[in-house]
Amino acid sequence: MKKTLVFLLLAFFSVKSYAQAGDLFIGAQGGYITHYNAPMYGLNVSYDISNPLQISFTGLMNPDITRKDALTATGKIKNSLYSANLDARFFFLNLESFSAGISLGAQYLHNKETIWMENNYNTLGVNIGCHVRANLTDNLRLTGGWRYSTLKDSESYNLFYVGIGYAFNVY
Repeated sequence: MKKTLVFLLLAFFSVKSYAQAGDLFIGAQGGYITHYNAPMYGLNVSYDISNPLQISFTGLMNPDITRKDALTATGKIKNSLYSANLDARFFFLNLESFSAGISLGAQYLHNKETIWMENNYNTLGVNIGCHVRANLTDNLRLTGGWRYSTLKDSESYNLFYVGIGYAFNVY
């Protein structure tokens, strides 16, 4: 009897954990970066490791940001931003078609800034934020959230973003 009960428990937990993992999400993402007062856009690839845990890679960019500056000779500062983010997301609210949670990760930011001369900055940072996703269909998902990035050179910023994409069931 004990062997049968142990076998049933092991089978239940192995099937249950197998069914929770394996969604691969690929989608477009766009947002607003507060420090530069400009839009960002790019791609997001996420993988559900388990039901509450997701790993996400996001590449965002804006190659043409023009900021007004009264102290420069032209009155403008031009920036080109390229950002790569690797985040772990923990969904503490998991409903049938809606999930919400927190994210924590790392960021690499390349900033090409032109004032009088062209300067290139490469910066590493830490991300913290919240993320939501809504399942519109079995595979179509709408995502969104907020991320605060603190960077080494005190160029910290907020990013508010939305995205849409397709989830492949690869398990």
